[in-house]
Amino acid sequence: MNTHLGLIAIVIGLSGCSTQGNKRLDEKISTETDMKSRATLQAEAKSSIDHAINLTDSQKAQLSALRRSVTTQADEFNRESLELRSVLMKDMIATNYNSKEVSLIKNRMRQLEDRRLTMIFDSVDQANVIMGRQAVVNQKVMGEFLGDRNYRD
Repeated sequence: MNTHLGLIAIVIGLSGCSTQGNKRLDEKISTETDMKSRATLQAEAKSSIDHAINLTDSQKAQLSALRRSVTTQADEFNRESLELRSVLMKDMIATNYNSKEVSLIKNRMRQLEDRRLTMIFDSVDQANVIMGRQAVVNQKVMGEFLGDRNYRD
């Protein structure tokens, strides 16, 4: 019982920090003056890894491999998304509109987006492990305990 109260206190304490964290994040986002294209973002990520002075050659190699893997997976998710959106658009204007099929397409799109976000969150966890940030692993265990597989912070 005391363990549960302790966990509840931690969760409540962490939620109180979110307002300050949101303000800090909003400030960081506001400094990003140009909306980046995917290619620009990928080049920036590659350059950041290649020129990071705080990473070993092994860490750089692992992070570069992870970046390439994520890019490949993101390309596949994008391809699937485009296919689904194309079918959805055609079904929406078809004379034989089928609401059940449209619902199925929308569900597949949600599932695809969930898989894409899970891949992104998992890659962040992998990158943190590569960089020796083991506290992230502990956060993930806490999230799994609380029933949220994408628990962050």
